[in-house]
Amino acid sequence: MPQVVFVPPYQKPFLIIRQITQIISRGFSRVLGMPALLLIRLYQYLLSGKKTTRRCRYTPSCSEYAYQAIMKFGLFKGIQLARERISRCTPDHEGGHDPVPANYDCKSKHSS
Repeated sequence: MPQVVFVPPYQKPFLIIRQITQIISRGFSRVLGMPALLLIRLYQYLLSGKKTTRRCRYTPSCSEYAYQAIMKFGLFKGIQLARERISRCTPDHEGGHDPVPANYDCKSKHSS
C-alpha cells in the first residue's frame, strides 16, 4: 500500500511546479534527442553498414545501444549510458549480451 505523505497547503504550489518542470524537462530531453537519433541512424546506414565483418563485442552494438538508451531515457541520460557502455569496450572485457537497463539513475553506476 502506498504511503500517504501529508503536504502542507503552503507547499502544494511548489510541489505542483516541481512536477510540471520534471515533466517538461523529460519531454525537452526527448525532443533534443531526435537529431542525435537521426545521426546514429545515418552512421549505422552509411558507415557501420559497410563493414563486412562484425567487430562489436556486445549485442546490441554500441550504436544501437545508444539509440535505444536515448529513446528510452532521453538525450542526457542516454548519452551517459552510451558513454559508460563504450568505456567498458576494452580488450580485457569479454562482451556478450548487454541490453539497455530498465531503470537508470545517473548517480549510481550501471552494472553489467
